[in-house]
Amino acid sequence: MNFFGATLLLLLAPSLTEGSKRGKEMDVKTTFTAPHEIHQYEQTKFYDEPKWECRFAALGSTHLRGSDSSTATGGTTCMACRNPGGKYDNALIVEVKAMYKRANWNEKDEANNKPRKHCIFPGRGEFWTCFDSNLVIEPDSDWLGSLKDKPIYDAEGLPLAEGADPDDGVCYPGSLAGDIDDNGATQPDGSQFG
Repeated sequence: MNFFGATLLLLLAPSLTEGSKRGKEMDVKTTFTAPHEIHQYEQTKFYDEPKWECRFAALGSTHLRGSDSSTATGGTTCMACRNPGGKYDNALIVEVKAMYKRANWNEKDEANNKPRKHCIFPGRGEFWTCFDSNLVIEPDSDWLGSLKDKPIYDAEGLPLAEGADPDDGVCYPGSLAGDIDDNGATQPDGSQFG
């Protein structure tokens, strides 16, 4: 490349960048369908941590519509995590301990009040953990139909046999889940919040 060509590219770069930023801001989704659940939590545990893709965002931030979430201020600080796998990859599991699910609010006995495990499938939304409010936001699971977003299946996608150890359960296999049609749900992508 000659000097003139290089100079021309350098001069055009800022305008191309600004144009792509403006386009990105105009394409931002401002509405989305309802998540599966929003509820209190006392602890979340992500299994297979290196496989998750997470980011921080401020829910209710003063920075809206396409701003950089790393500089968002105000609102509730959240961590949004998604399963970055391919369409037919298996779900990742996040475990949630929640006081509101306890039979006895004051009893922190995991034998009686087992934490709930949730399956987060690739391309099906993010799992949000909000720190200041102790809320989790679970992605839509309506697309599963009569199936559950819990690790209660065997490797073939059949429900665990009665009497089987629940710890032997896996999420509905990605090789089967990948063929389930999209239900049209739209997920927050964080740009609405900062």
